[in-house]
Amino acid sequence: MRSKAQDWVKPSRTTTSAKLVGSTTNCTPDGDDMDKQTGERGAKRGLMDDYAPPSEAARELHKHPFTLKRWRRAGYGPQPVKIGGRLYYRRSDLARWLESLNSQGGEAEV
Repeated sequence: MRSKAQDWVKPSRTTTSAKLVGSTTNCTPDGDDMDKQTGERGAKRGLMDDYAPPSEAARELHKHPFTLKRWRRAGYGPQPVKIGGRLYYRRSDLARWLESLNSQGGEAEV
């Protein structure tokens, strides 16, 4: 089965003369700008960019996702929000919680 990416043919050097030198964006077949280095869309910010699912929040805190679940049940740690029946952590809340640990001299373990 062929994907959309296989159907798209990269233009030759002669047809890309309008491209900026040193540009890190690439125009995808659907017209969106995509960052070559990260593979993420460039200028557009989504509404959920400040929210991380538990697995991503755990990775950012260098903890196992089950640790966040245990903290949540104990009432410890950054508090998640429920959006559409799913749990998310605000990245700003994660940073604020870590800062509060630094000011209290606490450990991030329960």
